[in-house]
Amino acid sequence: MMRETIMGLALVTIGVVISCRGLKTISDDAWRVLVVVIGLICIILGVAISHWIVKLLLFILLLMLNVDPNES
Repeated sequence: MMRETIMGLALVTIGVVISCRGLKTISDDAWRVLVVVIGLICIILGVAISHWIVKLLLFILLLMLNVDPNES
């Protein structure tokens, strides 16, 4: 669990750094857009990895609790 969270946070951080540095240092508009898009893709992947792990943990928790609304 911790490994995926760290990967997600690392991807978000890398995406933010790439986007910010691309906006500050690159003067050509086409390259600037490309670098910012790559940074945004990293951010989206990092968030997706983090949310996927959270959903998986909630699913496992529900399975462990064995909640069945039909039982009385």
